[in-house]
This record gives sequence, structure tokens and C-alpha cells, in this order.
Amino acid sequence: LTSHPASGAAAGVVGAGLGAGLALFQRRRVF
Repeated sequence: LTSHPASGAAAGVVGAGLGAGLALFQRRRVF
């Protein structure tokens, strides 16, 4: 699964981006 470090890093960046986007979306929806 983690044979390629670049793939793992990309997945981490994508996950972080999705998390930030979701947080901003919820924040915008609440306020």
C-alpha cells in the first residue's frame, strides 16, 4: 500500500485539503 512515498504524500495532501475544505464548508454553513 505504501510502496511509493510520493503516493503516500499525495494522499496525505489530498486528505488534508479535503479536511480543510470540509471544515470551511461547515463553518460557512453554520455562520
